[in-house]
Amino acid sequence: MSTKPNVEELDAKLDFNLINKNLTNLIETGKLPRRKRMADLLDKVKDALLRARAAGASFAALAATLKDQGLPVTEPTLRKYLNEQTHSNRTRKRKSTTDSNEAVVKAKTAPGTPPLRKISHSL
Repeated sequence: MSTKPNVEELDAKLDFNLINKNLTNLIETGKLPRRKRMADLLDKVKDALLRARAAGASFAALAATLKDQGLPVTEPTLRKYLNEQTHSNRTRKRKSTTDSNEAVVKAKTAPGTPPLRKISHSL
């Protein structure tokens, strides 16, 4: 089991000016290594994947094809990736909560009860 670091001891021991300088140098030199993710690889074939899905290809068929080509992606990973690609730019449309014969009125209610109540208007 690991022990928690002593923050006060670290604060006294570390040279934060040097750490800040090194981090700034890292940014300026462009040496910001990042672990490649499966999404980085899928980005390279994103357009083809989206076209295949639009044409009716299943996630299982796409994952199997990619696996056969040497890109070992699982079906859930592919599903998540493609759903993020297709739903990222969409805005949700709100459904109307009223129609011509009803009005939604905010009611004062006890905790645990719905805050809205429908009132029907009959003619």
